[in-house]
Amino acid sequence: AIKWESDKLMGPVRMEVLVAPDSNAGSNAPENTGNGYDYQLGFSIKPVKQLEIMLAHSNNKENRSTGAANDDAKQTKFGVRGIFGGSTAFIQYEIADFNAPGGGATGIAGLTTTPDATNATWLLAGFSQKFGGSEVAVQYGRHDMDGTGAAAAGGIDAAYYALGYIYNFSKTAKVWVGGRKTNAESGTTEREVTIYSTGLRKDF
Repeated sequence: AIKWESDKLMGPVRMEVLVAPDSNAGSNAPENTGNGYDYQLGFSIKPVKQLEIMLAHSNNKENRSTGAANDDAKQTKFGVRGIFGGSTAFIQYEIADFNAPGGGATGIAGLTTTPDATNATWLLAGFSQKFGGSEVAVQYGRHDMDGTGAAAAGGIDAAYYALGYIYNFSKTAKVWVGGRKTNAESGTTEREVTIYSTGLRKDF
């Protein structure tokens, strides 16, 4: 991986660029010819100290030895994060073009499907607010994917909700409690997963 980080690009604007080439032709068999030339690109720009804008792209070269066209699988993500006083807000959006039916199963909430040669999208947004030593965080996510798998031929649509509370005893110790719920559906089939968690962390 090669990373370049500017000190100052245009006034207060700073930028990071990450390039990670990969000559191993992807992760899905039979992509084993050794000349896939995968790569990842990442950009992070801070026009002001409180605001960060991020853009990332991944290209997986579908240079298969048998049974499939030489199409690339692409994923692109865009995100924005702002920190203002005790408030932090972020939103990120990702789109993927798998371009390879049979490229490996994926699943959520007990539903599985095989990615189709169409787009899948992810949306994630979150907000947190600090009150002294306490912090409350909420998140919302949305995932939509078309598919060809027999278990979920219509693809998967899912929504994600999360709520958490953190209390900082000091700079080195904190406790948290939270929960999240994921609702997913494929055709007439619906699934729901609810998870609660609590924990204590101490740094030495």
